[in-house]
Amino acid sequence: MVLGRFEHTIVVLNLFPIAKGQVLILPKKHVDSLEFLTTAARKELIEIITGVAEILRKEVSADGINVGINMGAAAGASKPDHLHIQVLPRFKNEHPAYIEKLGQTTVVCWDLNRLCRALRPAFDKFKEKYYGLCR
Repeated sequence: MVLGRFEHTIVVLNLFPIAKGQVLILPKKHVDSLEFLTTAARKELIEIITGVAEILRKEVSADGINVGINMGAAAGASKPDHLHIQVLPRFKNEHPAYIEKLGQTTVVCWDLNRLCRALRPAFDKFKEKYYGLCR
């Protein structure tokens, strides 16, 4: 489910999404907090977050975007020893369904492989644009 590889980061679809098109941005360097990344890696993260948000607005018609960085178990990180950034598309009129309220879970109904194939061309374009901006 890899959408793009960059100098310092990898962008993937979340295999256990809570929203259609939820993306994870993973630093290649194994760290648990932003301060352990180089300045170049942190700058790339911001550019990648910006590009992912733009892609999700266009490709899955997201009305808004949530960006989350949980650093440490106390902050809710499911992998407290490895930093990752979650980018979630949000949509107007989203209402939790009965099963979500009752079962405290989310039901997702789409094909991740199909979504990945649909998003890759946009990520390829972004990668070309991003590396052009870096030169």
